[in-house]
Amino acid sequence: MFTGAVLLLAFVYAYFFTDWFKPPHIQISAQPRPNWSGPAGLPFRLDGKYRLTEVKVVPLYALETNKSCSPVWHMVKSSNVTTTAYFFYGAPIEGMKAASDKPAADPLEPDTAYRLSVEAGRARGELDFHTPPEQ
Repeated sequence: MFTGAVLLLAFVYAYFFTDWFKPPHIQISAQPRPNWSGPAGLPFRLDGKYRLTEVKVVPLYALETNKSCSPVWHMVKSSNVTTTAYFFYGAPIEGMKAASDKPAADPLEPDTAYRLSVEAGRARGELDFHTPPEQ
């Protein structure tokens, strides 16, 4: 009985006070350039090298009203994905393909908020970013 109590306490400790049972978190940063403009080319940097399995960009205003809204860019794993630490919005990512029949990313609208979601196996990350206003 004593051994069972010790094992139970060890499990409770491991579950609540360690990261063993939580999926890893990917940190993402947008790296806008001062002269950036146009539908493609916005760079994103990850906190390490990952074998991405899904990349999705959705307008935030659409997420507020509909949790299953259509993404403006959606890529999924297609073959042997290489590790990557950065990528550009709308640009092909090696080993990934468009998730729908639409082969290209929609242009990003100026002065609009978007959410980028990435997955690499169990690891997940999200970043809300805002495009610059039209000049």
